Amino acid sequence: MIRYPIVVADLDGTLFNQEHTMSRFTQETVQWLITQGVHFIFATGRHTLDVQCIQKKLGVCCFMITANGARVHDNLGNLLFKQDISTTITHHLLQLVPIAQGIITSAYHDSGWFINSAVPDLEQFHRDSLFHYDLFPTNLQNLPPLCKVFYLGAHEALIPLERAIHADWGDQVNVTFSQKNCLEVMASTVSKGCALQRVLAHPLFASQQYTLKDCIAFGDGMNDLELLTMAGKGCMMANSVQRLKESLPELEMIGDHQEDAVAHYLRNQFFYSDI
Repeated sequence: MIRYPIVVADLDGTLFNQEHTMSRFTQETVQWLITQGVHFIFATGRHTLDVQCIQKKLGVCCFMITANGARVHDNLGNLLFKQDISTTITHHLLQLVPIAQGIITSAYHDSGWFINSAVPDLEQFHRDSLFHYDLFPTNLQNLPPLCKVFYLGAHEALIPLERAIHADWGDQVNVTFSQKNCLEVMASTVSKGCALQRVLAHPLFASQQYTLKDCIAFGDGMNDLELLTMAGKGCMMANSVQRLKESLPELEMIGDHQEDAVAHYLRNQFFYSDI
């Protein structure tokens, strides 16, 4: 019997290397585990369309937790859950930081990605999917509902912004760092951990009476905190942000994402070292 029949993994900084792609070694590991009946779930801050393209290139169909849990899809691509931020809050968030302060404001909606200033370097994050942003419309009143607003900038500039958002909206939002230079805001009920609970309610898992104890999870950012604490076993990357290391000192720390640490760990866990 497989001890952890459900594997939940973040992408950037976890399954992905520094080039924001999945190595051949990791790809083959994920593909093999799926053929052996292991349920693999991608849990990421990325957009659903982005992850769908990544899965297509990988040749797999997995459950997806995207936008940090604001969207949940099954292995057939059917939407299981969605939660947007209230319009009042999003309009406030989008006008919170002038471009002149050196912080870029960005947001996800169902059909794509908005940003308030072109950032060519962001293309490196989406080499596998070619997912691309559009500039915000001039009139923000014409915006569709947004599931995630995020800010890109120097960490020391984002810290006071994090405090300001907490002060303004308190428990109406979930504010977290996915990386040191990326501060993300979702609705208060949104997290990867809560999304995993919703995945487990799906008949595919409920029929086998799977619970959180049957899940092993991997992550490296503060947006993985709930996931890592709620799963039966949480594993932290050696390259995790310092705040996560300090928040969860009891978790097992595996190797670096640049060394395919998750793939090596899973091969040892499932005794598939010969693949």
